[in-house]
This record gives sequence, C-alpha cells and structure tokens, in this order.
Amino acid sequence: MGDVFTNRYEIKYIVPARSIPEIKNALLGLIVPDFYNTNGKGYYNYSIYFDTLHYKFYQEKHEGLLYRIKPRIRVYRKTLDGEIVKAFLEFKIKHDRIVKKERTEISLNTMKVILSGFSGTVENLDELISDPVIGRFYSMSKKYYIRPKVVVYYNRSAFHSNLYPDVRMTFDSNLRGSLVVTGDALSGNFSYLLSPHFAMIELKYNNKLPKVFVSKIQE
Repeated sequence: MGDVFTNRYEIKYIVPARSIPEIKNALLGLIVPDFYNTNGKGYYNYSIYFDTLHYKFYQEKHEGLLYRIKPRIRVYRKTLDGEIVKAFLEFKIKHDRIVKKERTEISLNTMKVILSGFSGTVENLDELISDPVIGRFYSMSKKYYIRPKVVVYYNRSAFHSNLYPDVRMTFDSNLRGSLVVTGDALSGNFSYLLSPHFAMIELKYNNKLPKVFVSKIQE
C-alpha cells in the first residue's frame, strides 16, 4: 500500500490566476518546487471519481456528513495529453476537517479492469485484490456497484517547505471536467469547471499550521 496521511488538513482558496506569481513571490523562502514540476510548468492531474447508482458519496458530501470517503483513480501526465506516467487507485477519507489518504500504484491494465467494474474474467484477480487498497475497492464495487462517473483534468504546480516538512501547497489552473470516462481521454473532451481566469490554491499541513504561513495567508 502507498501513502497514508493522518491528522492532515487541507484548505482551498480560489484566486485570480493573474495573482499567482505575486502569491508565489510572497512565499519565497518558505516553499520550493516539488521534483515533479517539469521545467517549472508543473504536471497534469487526471482524476477519475467513482460513485454509486444513486450518488451515495456525492450525497454524503452535499449533506455535510462528518465522515466521508471518496474513491478515485489519479493519473499523472507531464504534458497536456502526453503519455501517462503513473496511475494510482486512492481513497480520500475525511472525518470532519481531518483528511487521510490511502493509495496504491496500479498498471494501465489494472486501471482498465477497475474502470470496467471487474467485469468478465479477470486474470490474477486474487493477486490484485490482495493489495489492501484494491481489495477494499473491489469489495465496495460489489457491495455498492460503484462505477466511474466524472473526470477532472487540471495543470498542477506543487510546492513543499524545507523548513516545515509537513506543509505542502499546490496551485491548480485550467480546471476542466468531463463525463467521458475512459482513463485516457484527451483535453478536447473536457469543458471548463472554473473560469480559466481563476485558479485554486490548496494548503496542506499536519496537526497545526506554522504561524509564519498564517501571517502570509492573512497578507
């Protein structure tokens, strides 16, 4: 199994895209680019979200339940419509404001099997579901008949703090969505979910946010 985060908090901000350079400049010395930021241009996230026939997970979020779970596949590309670099099956679990993420890396063939709902004869099924994350997803897919519902595609620049290792910031632009769920759909199939004149910043930290970040955010 891959990464697991506990006592993790996430705060999202929608800001004018033109203000991003100013915000990054204000945070110089506090954050540095992640290794995956290709040539300073970031990378592309392609996230496939699953739900039940009656949209159980969406309804739980809409109703504001304290405990929520969100199954998804996250695909990484270095360039828009470029080849897939990596793919992960994930559970994003939220209890009140605390976030935990469980994930495991999957092959493109495994992604196709998952997107099909494990239909037909699946080779090495026992081996696949021996992975805790895939096994949990398999059980949920059979219990709730969960299937892929929507894809979100965006450009992400990710940063971390050397001074405060538990702090991470991401800058997402050109947020688009599609109901065409194939695992490898190209950008032409997507429509803007948020005006390209705006971007989303996400601040992620464990336990308590350092005061210096609080001060910078207030500015």
